[in-house]
Amino acid sequence: MDLVSYRQVVDLLAAVEDVEWHLERVAAGASRLVGVLGGAAFELEVSRDREPASEGDLQFVGASLGDLRRLVALRETGARLDPEEALLIRERYEAASPGPWVASIEADGGLAGCDVILVSDRDDQADMYLWVDGELAPSRLFRVVAFARQAIPDLLEHAR
Repeated sequence: MDLVSYRQVVDLLAAVEDVEWHLERVAAGASRLVGVLGGAAFELEVSRDREPASEGDLQFVGASLGDLRRLVALRETGARLDPEEALLIRERYEAASPGPWVASIEADGGLAGCDVILVSDRDDQADMYLWVDGELAPSRLFRVVAFARQAIPDLLEHAR
């Protein structure tokens, strides 16, 4: 990852410093994303158009913020990632929909009429939406999730 991209991930992480989320198992084979946004608890839903996102996408999104923070911290200290942890991160991004993911943000003149993550330029691939307690998530969450899809593989290579 070059300096510009690394600076982008650091800036994106600064924009979500008041946000945490993680995957929580609720039943055999079922999970949900929960977190805290500006001090308030929330549930994060991930959908592909009107359908729930795949388990691979859910797993990736659920770990993306923590993985980004961990990998940036390792890069800043020069420490190396444990091989087992590296494997788990790799498995998550490989199970997610292929990248690149692009955040199309309405306020920036996005194409979709609302914030959305474009996971492909193919018409047969449904777009990804993030919902916080049933409302469209803040733009900064779309930005960090979309960027994570490209940044995590690059950061992982530097941490191994």
